[in-house]
Parts: sequence; C-alpha cells; structure tokens
Amino acid sequence: MLCQPILKNVVRMKRNASLVEKLKQKAVKILEESGMPLGVGEVAKKLNIAWATARAVLLTLEAEGKVSALKTSKSYVYFPKERGTLFTTQLKSEGAAR
Repeated sequence: MLCQPILKNVVRMKRNASLVEKLKQKAVKILEESGMPLGVGEVAKKLNIAWATARAVLLTLEAEGKVSALKTSKSYVYFPKERGTLFTTQLKSEGAAR
C-alpha cells in the first residue's frame, strides 16, 4: 500500500498532466543515460524535484512498464525496461557464480 504523501503527490500529478509527462520523459532519459540503476534520491536530484515526487513518477513509470525496479537491502533502484531483463540476468548469473 502506498503511503499517504505518495498518494497526495499522485493526485497532484493528475492535475498537472503535461508537467508529469515531461517529468516522466526526463526520468526515463536520465535512467537510460546513467548506464546503471539509480535510486529515487539520485533521480530527484537530477530532476531538481522533491523525493516524494520522484518516487511517484518512478512508481508511475514502473506501473506503465517503462522502467523496472530492483529491491536492494535498503530501498529500490530503477532502470529502463529494455535493460531490465539483461541487467537482472547478469545479477542472477553473478549471484549463482558465487
């Protein structure tokens, strides 16, 4: 279940649909150009937006299937969907080799 601040951001995002679309496009571009998975905080800094807003944007992108998320020990990291299968396959093969 999403926490209250994230739900409030999603409601605000629906009111500003054109701004949200621009943020989503920029977030995907940042993830594609990074060459590595990024956390919510890193995406928020690069977009110059609040952490909760970045989290809402990334959750929306994940729900749309445009990015993938990987659970780490502390939180989630995000990466473009195209890299998703290759990236997670590499992680699984490295883990199996250990």
